[in-house]
Order: sequence, then C-alpha cells, then structure tokens
Amino acid sequence: MSRFTLEPRKWYAMELLGPEFGENVRHCSPIEVHSLKPAGGGKRCLDLTFCYAAYAVGVQNKAYTLQTINRSKHFLLASVVGTERLALFMELTDDWLNKNFEHSLHPGRRDKKSSFRVTSEFDLHEIFGASKKEAFGELHWSAETMSSYGLPNIGYPVPHAAIKAAMSGQIEIGFEELLYWLQLYTEINTVSRRDYAPAVTRLAEVITNEPAMDLVTIEGQKFWLELGEVDLLRNDIVTIQRGDELVGAFQRRKDGTLRFAAYQPLDAKAIGYATGLALRPAANGTVCMCPDNWEYALDCSAGNGNCYAADRGTCYLSRWEFGLGISSDGSKVEQWYGQRGKQAQEPRFVATQIEVYLEFQHLIGE
Repeated sequence: MSRFTLEPRKWYAMELLGPEFGENVRHCSPIEVHSLKPAGGGKRCLDLTFCYAAYAVGVQNKAYTLQTINRSKHFLLASVVGTERLALFMELTDDWLNKNFEHSLHPGRRDKKSSFRVTSEFDLHEIFGASKKEAFGELHWSAETMSSYGLPNIGYPVPHAAIKAAMSGQIEIGFEELLYWLQLYTEINTVSRRDYAPAVTRLAEVITNEPAMDLVTIEGQKFWLELGEVDLLRNDIVTIQRGDELVGAFQRRKDGTLRFAAYQPLDAKAIGYATGLALRPAANGTVCMCPDNWEYALDCSAGNGNCYAADRGTCYLSRWEFGLGISSDGSKVEQWYGQRGKQAQEPRFVATQIEVYLEFQHLIGE
C-alpha cells in the first residue's frame, strides 16, 4: 500500500495539536513544503522547511524537525521534536479549507488593483489566469452573508492558488474577483453556464454604481463599443451563441461601428468577442483589413472556427441577415425564432461585466 508522502513545492493541509491552543486544541493552516530530508539518528526523524500560510506575511517560513508516529495512505502524524506539539499532514482539499477557515468578502468596486501584485511564491497567472476546470476549487460563504447581498448560496469557483494566497493574507477576495473567476470558469465547455448565471447577474448588479441609461459607451485603448438595444426582429445582426441559447447580438451603427446587447451573463470568450469585434480602426480607417467594424464582424461570423466552437460547446458567432431565427431562404428556424423576444440585460450591468474582466486581464498583462 502506498503511503502519504510530503513533496517539495506542493501544498498540504497541516493541523497542529498542542496545549498552547487551549480549548481549541489545534491550529490549522495550508503549508507549502520547501524542503525535507532525513534528520539522522535512525528515529524516523526528518527536517522540514515550509511556508506556514496562516502566519503573517514575512514570518511564514518555518523549520520543524519531525518524528513520525504514524503514516498511512491519507495522512502523516508526527511529533514536533523539542515541543509538546503533534503535527498532522493531509492533502489540501476544498472540503478541508471550507471546514477550517472563515472566508470574508469585500464588497464594492476597487479603484486600483496594484495591491494584488503578489510578490511571493504565488503566480499572478495561476490566480487570475486559470483556464482549466481542475485549477478551480469551490468556496462557500455563510447563508447570512449571501442573503444580505441577494447572492445565491452556492459554491463559488476560485482558483486553488487564489485560495492559498487568500489564506496567507496576500490577497482579499471581493465581488469583483468572484465575478471575474466566474467568467473564466463558465467559459470552460464542460461547465454548466446556467448553474452560475444567477450569481453572475447579481454580482454585476451589486458592483455597479452607475444609474440606468438606455445607451452606455465602453472603451479601451484598443476598442470602442456602444451598449444598448439591438433589433432582433428585422435587423441584419451578428449574434454570440452558446449551445442553443442566444448570448449577445451586434448591429451596425451608421458609421460602421457596433452596438451590442447581452441576453445572458457573459463568459470570458463572449467578452473577448464583444471587445475584439469593436477594435478601433487603423490609421487608414480599416479594421483588420475590413472597411469597418461591421464588415469585420461579418467576416468573423463566416469563419469555420465557429462550427468547431459550437461542437465544443463554447461561444461562437452567427449571422442572421433577416433577423434572429429567419434563414437565408426566409424560413423559420424555430430553435432561434422563439428567442426573438428575449429581454436584454441593462447596458450598465453589461458594462460592469466587461470592465471587471478587462481589469484583471490588464493585471496579468493580457
């Protein structure tokens, strides 16, 4: 039978038991192993150096000499030589974190993200650039906290690296972070976007400070986009679709730029389409060698990559020249025709979703 083994550069759960912890008996912390080697003497002892995440930043590096008491498939129990402490080591799991730590949420919009430039062993891309389902765990907050903000009481996907950085006090988890991680997580084709749609919708509402407006302009150094009502019934439109659902739609403005409406919460890929098709023109007035943004959107909607994306279950583009659900020969496509009456999200909430995503992408330099 294989036995539990500590390995360098990996994270584990550690529980210390000792008289100094009083009635609580124990103290828990995620740790990252730096090194371990036999201590000699033939007494099943080893020297362990590690990062003790539950300590304050600056005093987290620790060194223990351990004497093994019991070692099984799932844990290592040892005494800390020279103390009355016992140390229990296990795999670091989401369940363990949820049972042993209280997580706090920080509401409101943040003006600056400079405080999130992690300088220790945590990689910004691991925290804010996770792209695989296995990179995420789930965090739960109290039902009272969720209810006070009108948020669904579910497990929120958070990258494992972010959980560990939060445990060590190197980042704070706020509503913007939760929204951004949901955008990354729901882009994954094996994740059910519908399960998290209410959370994305409510987070955008909580974060938004701007009043309701019919039209909202959002822009960056490389793009310009108008958010507002799109005519799904009669207009020539380019849509963002995922599976059998309408996610968003573009229509042409008089000058060839784009107006966009969202009908579902936006995942990372949908936001990429929204800002990518709205690129600012080059010096000669063209957009990626097309006369304007609208022609560029038409060109992108005709690409074979949309078929592959649809098969994978991710967002893709489609053109409806005679309105949503009307094919080129004038016949109805019932699956899409029935969505012509969908209610668009308020432009200010769509703007928030896009802005939050771009803030964190800027943070990691993408």
